[in-house]
Amino acid sequence: MKLGKFLFAVWFSTVVAAMDPMPEVELQVADATSFGSVALNFAALRYGRAGGSIGVTRCDGANAIRGLEAGKFHLALVDAAKIPPSFQGKKRSAFCEVLVAYVNVHNRVKDVQKTKLIAVWSGIRPTWSTLGGDASDVHRYGITTGAPGGETVADLLKIRTPGMGISWLNNTREVVLYASRDAAALSLGRYQEEYPVESVRALAVDGVLPDARNIFSGKYPLMRRFVWVFPASAEEKVRKFLPRLTDDVFYRSLLDEDLLPEKSPDNI
Repeated sequence: MKLGKFLFAVWFSTVVAAMDPMPEVELQVADATSFGSVALNFAALRYGRAGGSIGVTRCDGANAIRGLEAGKFHLALVDAAKIPPSFQGKKRSAFCEVLVAYVNVHNRVKDVQKTKLIAVWSGIRPTWSTLGGDASDVHRYGITTGAPGGETVADLLKIRTPGMGISWLNNTREVVLYASRDAAALSLGRYQEEYPVESVRALAVDGVLPDARNIFSGKYPLMRRFVWVFPASAEEKVRKFLPRLTDDVFYRSLLDEDLLPEKSPDNI
């Protein structure tokens, strides 16, 4: 994603997040992601340019669901695991956020346990022997807080205090690049459809590789699925906006954030 485009999206997200829902706005949308969806903000911008009226508010999943039930929101983007069984609204697939451990192709480690991956990322000076490799130090590369994917490790590995000595970079592309150049690298970033397989490998976690089949089936352990949810009473309003969330422009925006779009817009 171009820097100007990304900075504008962050600005737009900040502005709409600071706004309380206003009664004159046609469609109120809750963004219950921890990272703030740039793709959603662009979709909202496109909708507004086409004559629609929309507001996007950042909140957590519980408040998003309560807001839907109270009529404060018409549509919400929510972690599927956070939707209570009592919720009676409709659901549509959105995208998956996936954490991948990238290593140099010459690294002999191919599979790691999630618990040991957490230990290595939290450690002070971990060695590859913890993950089944040799006694050399692990060179850890992660994404800085506030950049796309910066919250993914904390959210999916439940690590609030990473270890000392981690090199912080700007995006998944950069952590993959360092893995391609450093034989001792352990780079954590979001899933990418394409990366230099001649120099980088993705590790299996608990015996499961992070490929699309394992991700969409739910077998891969380091992922979460986000869905669009809305009450039946808001379906007419939401229907006008849904095409913005299933077209190629939206999918490309998701891929720019290293998020994996789910192609089917069917109810789940």
